[in-house]
Amino acid sequence: MEKKEYIAIKVSNVSFQYSLVSNENLILFSNLELLIKKGEKIGIFGPSGSGKSTFFHLLSNNLTPTTGIIESIGEITLLYQIPQLNPYLTCQELIELEFERCKNGKLNITDIEDYLNKFNLKSYANHLAYHLSGGQKQILSLACGIAKGSDIIIADEPFSNIDTKTAETIKQTFFKTINEFHITFIMSAHFLPFFQGFDRIFEIKDRGLVTFPIKNIVEKASL
Repeated sequence: MEKKEYIAIKVSNVSFQYSLVSNENLILFSNLELLIKKGEKIGIFGPSGSGKSTFFHLLSNNLTPTTGIIESIGEITLLYQIPQLNPYLTCQELIELEFERCKNGKLNITDIEDYLNKFNLKSYANHLAYHLSGGQKQILSLACGIAKGSDIIIADEPFSNIDTKTAETIKQTFFKTINEFHITFIMSAHFLPFFQGFDRIFEIKDRGLVTFPIKNIVEKASL
């Protein structure tokens, strides 16, 4: 049994279902069990409609399980496929806003430009979020999440609207900053090679989570 101080998220016997108009129940998950350690990088994949987004909303406490318990330690930020940023604020203004909202005060950042530089966004400090590319918006979303003191970042297919080469570059920026700030990272994707470098990978299958061998990712990436 892992010590509590090493646990980021614990999913215990969780089931989730929707009530349909026909008065029938659509069961998405049944008896899920998952333990995520602090600092782990976890990959989640599955076909469209398998429940990846729903699972992430459960983990981030936006949805309540039908049965079971989800425990998390620390602040959670959920990154969406389409970044949720105020388009009329600059990168610097958005980061400053998140620093002000930071509840735990664990980050001691006095130079916003230096902070943005960690995400390769220093030269865009005075650019409106509206004018950034899709990839830059995802990176800015990550920067905002960390700035407000998040311990866990959950990214719902952040590379779905970005070409593969650009997405890989962005992933490296994600990894660099996630490691620096000791963030637990959970991400979904359709393109399996994006999961290279992750600690564990799970496939959503038959209403549950099935461990996917890391070596299979490496083999697919080398094809």
